[in-house]
This record gives sequence, C-alpha cells and structure tokens, in this order.
Amino acid sequence: MNYKHEYITGLYYQYLGERKQVLADIDVYVSNPAGVGEHSDISAEVEKKVKQLGDINGVLTTLQSDFSDIINRSMEPKSAESL
Repeated sequence: MNYKHEYITGLYYQYLGERKQVLADIDVYVSNPAGVGEHSDISAEVEKKVKQLGDINGVLTTLQSDFSDIINRSMEPKSAESL
C-alpha cells in the first residue's frame, strides 16, 4: 500500500467534500435567508463561509500543484481488479 498516495488523495477528496458543503451553505444563506432562523446576521455568516471557501480552495490548489502526479493518478478510471 502506498501511504503517500492514500494520505494525499484522502485529503484531496476530504476538501472537495468540504467545498461542496460550504457552497451549499452559501446557497442556502443567499437563496433563503428567512429559512435560517438562528442566524440573525446573514451577511456575517456568508462572509465566514466565503473565507472558509477561500481556505479550502487554497488547500486544494496546494495539493493540485505540489502533488499533481498523485491527484491525477487518483482520477484515472480504475479497473475492476483494483477495486
């Protein structure tokens, strides 16, 4: 087992998932602010999420630039034997 590959691809997919969650949160805040009752300051919450998105994008960019060989290899279609 190649642990470097496992760690890097694990981190990459973790941050991709977090990115999708943050984008969904932002969409809820701006599309239906009345439905988010516990947050009285929607603009501050959106700002927090946008900053979080920037941090996540920074990690993804770093992983893509410094470990592109591993990231690209993880995106190749897998054969049935390797699953």
